[in-house]
Amino acid sequence: MPTPSIGAYEFLTLRGSPDPMGQTSASIRRANVDGKAFHLTGQNSPPFALYGERDIACADDDNPAEVQTFIENIKALEGSLVDVVDDLGNSWDDVWLVRFTPFVTERKALAVGGVSDGGKFLLRGQLLFETTEIPS
Repeated sequence: MPTPSIGAYEFLTLRGSPDPMGQTSASIRRANVDGKAFHLTGQNSPPFALYGERDIACADDDNPAEVQTFIENIKALEGSLVDVVDDLGNSWDDVWLVRFTPFVTERKALAVGGVSDGGKFLLRGQLLFETTEIPS
């Protein structure tokens, strides 16, 4: 089974239920012009959230700089198109990462398995995405 990931960044879990992309339209009207309008159409979805967990190994348990570095690396992807794989192996290409909100970082007494060797910190967060059609 594929590893849950966003771009090159792997997660222990990545869960959620994306809304499928569909046809949308918006009426474009001009002020003081009666009966004249046109419709702008496109393909997109409402924003959807995935919830992720990632273990992170830190050189210094009292100053987990690697946790902050990981958060900054994911936040650097905001506003860009990324490939996403969830827990179930579903994958989406060119999904727009709107926002990453870290929730909590927990310190674990013992590191067993995971993405990072010896990862004693567990980071949880919400990732807000939107799918869109890329013009060719």
